[in-house]
Amino acid sequence: MFLSFALSGMFAGAGAQDVCFSLAKIESGSSNDVTEYYYNDDMLVDSIFEIAENGVYVYASLYEYDDNNNCIKFEDFNMTPSGDSYDMFGTSYVAYTYDENNRKIHRENFSNWGDGYTPQARYDIRYNDDGTIAGADVYAMRFSDDYELYSGCDFTYNDDTGLLESELYYNYYDGQKYNNLVKEYEYDAKGQRVLEVIYTIDGGMRMPSTRTTYEYDDMGNIVEWVYSIPGGASPWTDTEKNEFVYDSSKAVGENTFVFVDPELDFFAGSLEYILSVSKNAIVTQRRYIMDEANMQWVLVDNLSYSYNMHQKEGIGQLSADREISRAEYYTVSGLKVQSPEKGLYIRRTVYSDGTVDVEKVLK
Repeated sequence: MFLSFALSGMFAGAGAQDVCFSLAKIESGSSNDVTEYYYNDDMLVDSIFEIAENGVYVYASLYEYDDNNNCIKFEDFNMTPSGDSYDMFGTSYVAYTYDENNRKIHRENFSNWGDGYTPQARYDIRYNDDGTIAGADVYAMRFSDDYELYSGCDFTYNDDTGLLESELYYNYYDGQKYNNLVKEYEYDAKGQRVLEVIYTIDGGMRMPSTRTTYEYDDMGNIVEWVYSIPGGASPWTDTEKNEFVYDSSKAVGENTFVFVDPELDFFAGSLEYILSVSKNAIVTQRRYIMDEANMQWVLVDNLSYSYNMHQKEGIGQLSADREISRAEYYTVSGLKVQSPEKGLYIRRTVYSDGTVDVEKVLK
């Protein structure tokens, strides 16, 4: 049995109004690092592969969805070369459950230390009456075979705008609750998040930890984010900056599909946040690190984003008048094989109308 990961499709004669796009890969300009994205028939990401500095696959994440297109599981794998293919070892997975309103209500973490998967933690997500996330209670396997209340978080929203203002995180020790971290957000007049500050809490004292600032263009795209830490000549020292260039012809949410982390409504990562709130498709990301000696930004990477092209109608479906002519299998190093065995392969399917689909398959 194969798990398949579609790479792309080639469609003859498709006009601009007939096509849509999906994020295919993010490539580093200074190394061999590549992140590849693959989609199912509903244009939901079903797998992500990462290629590291040495030019071979090292990590993979596979995603599963329910009938309502809610992500119910994603599983992480380490990948090691094995001849002309790869062995994949599952290291961890996260499972989600949803209520009748398709709201995520539980998350459970599992880890594999070599003897199979064992549960590690469970998140019970709470909601406000208006449907916004109120926070979560986290239960962990600590000193027994049962879950114990371990930590939690509470989200606070602005009464006037409804925007998220803060996230408070805390742990429990000997039945006592101790605050340990808080995130605070600020927004501009358009409701765009422009500032995130994280404070650690120790003995009731708040200490600045990190700061992230966002700048937007007139279309609502994040064109710059700057990451800072405390210290230096001012309260904050800038350490990293990322700049983004967009393709205004590819409107996210209308004709472009980008990866949405299933944690986005709970623990949002920086890149996933930028991809989701910006209005257009990123084409270039420039990453800078501050040279502390000269206090100047130094360009350390130039990332390029590329997209697959799809027909808007009938994505993932074969036309009635085309049939499969032949299917060919190749190792990831390009060697053609007649009978794929266990591992990761590339399948090239040629149809009677001349179109070709290329996809990764895991046997």
